[in-house]
Amino acid sequence: MANWTVQPNTTAQAAGATGTQTLDLTIVPNAGFVISASNFKIGGASTSGSNIWTGGNLDSEISQVQFIDTGTAGTQGNTVIARATYSFTMPSANKTIKIDIDEISATTDVNRFLCIRSQHFAETDSDANNKHTVTTTSETGITQANNSSTVTNGLIDISHQGTVVQGVTYPGSLLFTKTFAANTLNGYYYDAVPTFSFNFPGADYSSYYNVVQDAPTTNSDGNITQVVFKVYYQPPVGVLGLDPDPVSGATDSARAGAMCELGHVITFNHIIRQTRSEQPGNRPRITHFIIDQSPIDPNGETRTLQIQGEAFAQYSITIVSSDSSKTYDFLNTPSPASGSFTAAATTSSTGSALGYDQIGTTGAAVATINFPAVTSNTTYDFFITPQSTTIADPGIPVALNEFEINQFVNVNVSLDFDDSANQYNDGTLPTPVALEARAAQSFPERPLQKSFSYTITPAMTNSGSSTINAKSNPDFTLDTLSNIQLTVSGNPTGTSFDITGSTAGIQNGSVINITTTKVVSVDVDEDAIVFLKDVITDKTNNNDNIVGGLVMKVTGSGISMDPRVESIEPGGSVALDQPVTLTAGTTLTFTADQDLIVSSVTDTNTIVASSSMDNIKDGKEITISSGTDDVAAFVSGGEIADSGSNVVIAGTFNLEGAPTSDKTDRLDLNKLIDIT
Repeated sequence: MANWTVQPNTTAQAAGATGTQTLDLTIVPNAGFVISASNFKIGGASTSGSNIWTGGNLDSEISQVQFIDTGTAGTQGNTVIARATYSFTMPSANKTIKIDIDEISATTDVNRFLCIRSQHFAETDSDANNKHTVTTTSETGITQANNSSTVTNGLIDISHQGTVVQGVTYPGSLLFTKTFAANTLNGYYYDAVPTFSFNFPGADYSSYYNVVQDAPTTNSDGNITQVVFKVYYQPPVGVLGLDPDPVSGATDSARAGAMCELGHVITFNHIIRQTRSEQPGNRPRITHFIIDQSPIDPNGETRTLQIQGEAFAQYSITIVSSDSSKTYDFLNTPSPASGSFTAAATTSSTGSALGYDQIGTTGAAVATINFPAVTSNTTYDFFITPQSTTIADPGIPVALNEFEINQFVNVNVSLDFDDSANQYNDGTLPTPVALEARAAQSFPERPLQKSFSYTITPAMTNSGSSTINAKSNPDFTLDTLSNIQLTVSGNPTGTSFDITGSTAGIQNGSVINITTTKVVSVDVDEDAIVFLKDVITDKTNNNDNIVGGLVMKVTGSGISMDPRVESIEPGGSVALDQPVTLTAGTTLTFTADQDLIVSSVTDTNTIVASSSMDNIKDGKEITISSGTDDVAAFVSGGEIADSGSNVVIAGTFNLEGAPTSDKTDRLDLNKLIDIT
């Protein structure tokens, strides 16, 4: 069937008139198609070029037919003239002459550009559940783009852009499908079928878009849970102001973009309800997670874990030990002796016939946990994994590091001496007494006690021969800071360094104190570069034991504004973060504190610092302070007396609370003894 029609033409001729004349017939495309003069021919005729045809299926009166475009070939609005040249003597009656017009090639569909945005609203509940999901799918040839950033409870805007064929019968060409699906798992449904509205501010095409709704899906209660909309377009044909479209462009891309400028929008609105008024819909909840969280006995013990919530809540429990990340195998039995921590990945529901654990109608479930004996501090991490039909209330651990129980081994707390004035040879002082206690335990009503008696001799002083005497007002207050004196072993490389002795009691985050004294070797006049000389070795051009990177502050005569060491420079100099003016011979003290901390403890004699320790040298003394000590201890009945040339210090060491690792509390010898 031809997609065009021919409009006949009539002309008046006087009877008996002769001569050669022409008569035009107009060929018009059907709606939705375009034509060109080159599409047509005369059946059985031959052509001489310029779309001129002679012979063939023409009445004898016609010598030729020429096909002529009235506009641009193959474009909307173009028609074709069939110009017939004829010659005969007009009879006294009307005369009809005919031509046979055929197609050379099929006529072309008219493609119309479109651009429309579809909008809907996202909704989430207080538990971050999506109340519904809206899926938008555009047809082939229609480009879809999401114009919304991440949206919570907000407008979702999606554009649809492309071309459709003009003249397609109702409902037109399908552009996109939008499916509204309520979150039935959480008990949500649509109060009614979602509605839609058009907004076409540039040009009103609303009557040419058709929205067809499929039959809604309902649940057993008759509530609407899913609705599918299909959006079609029938471009207007022959409508003033809308055909051709009111925007144009030199290229297809430009014409398509121009249609977007019209701002065509279809907005879908909805109302969502729940089957229950309370959150989270119809999903059962886990409400409580109950177990004794005090430290576990290092010899092992059994504890009961209770899970409370709504009946039929489904879940699994995972317990991860810091011992090689072992998990607890419940063995699906209530026997506490059967469960254990294993290398296999197990949960409370492993091997369960249901594939999950479940709270019964009583609203509670009980699990028994058998904790083993340990020889090192161990942490147990608990969390619940709700099944798809269950939700956990806030406060219920559902991921690692949300709920932990510690199991500490016994620790030793020692009573030693502090030498704040550095007047004693520490290596000669008496061996400290020690108390063993359960880590992280408190016993204020009945402290652990141990009597002590230390004899201090003159030989223990740095001189080895000083006269020592008991102070008349001795102070038996224990050092409240966890200060550990250490010596660097070997020249550090990077942030890691070894120490002489043990890292026991050193914790991540502890402050590393380093003090270094140097002398300015060359005058400095408003410069940040300072050349230094070592005080002890008298070695010029020496910046040993200074840490760069703004870790160390600088104090001394002529220093103000608290400058810090920015970097270690060649030639025994340092670069400060601000210029200074100093005279050669000025003593400077470089101190690292607060900004230099322990990042981690690698092993019994290796520490990792927060900044590079490259410039620290073998044998450098440092102090590590973790702030306030976690030991609760005191000395009672403290006595000090001269005994010949010696001094005897005695009393009772009391421990009310133990730390989580071995620690040492100290009496300050300089507050107990005078040295002459």
